[in-house]
Amino acid sequence: MMRNKFFTGNFSSGLIVLLFFLLLSGCSPKKTTDEHGKSSCMKPDSINPNGSSELAKLMRNMHSHASLLRDYIINDRTLDTFPVSFQKIYTAKATDSTVRSNAFDKFSENYLNRLQNLYSVKDGASRKHAFNEMVDQCISCHNQYCTGPVKVISKLKIGEAEK
Repeated sequence: MMRNKFFTGNFSSGLIVLLFFLLLSGCSPKKTTDEHGKSSCMKPDSINPNGSSELAKLMRNMHSHASLLRDYIINDRTLDTFPVSFQKIYTAKATDSTVRSNAFDKFSENYLNRLQNLYSVKDGASRKHAFNEMVDQCISCHNQYCTGPVKVISKLKIGEAEK
């Protein structure tokens, strides 16, 4: 008799609590660990349902910025100020902590140097060349670390017809 009461009362309550817990944990942000073993959460967004890391968001901002620069250069407009926030490329948390390496830091340094060079060039044709070099630097890095965006990044290049 006790056994029957256990399965009809407490067991069903326990099962409901367990299912509720599983449902909540399945809908929580993706937990990852960084290079120091610290846990972090990546919240899903419209672009990446698994969540976006700080580095991924920064690179999306870099792409938006490059798209704007492209339009400015094609239309021979003055560039705004150098985006110092892009210096965070050295410290932004990556989706995959193994990305952090000396090679990645060198790619980052080369990108920032090319971007700085672009801001220092005043001549129209030279700016287009400097812009394409910056885009090539992005592609070089992405060919090594994250090939997914290469096609989208390549579309940023300013072609001969646009010069």
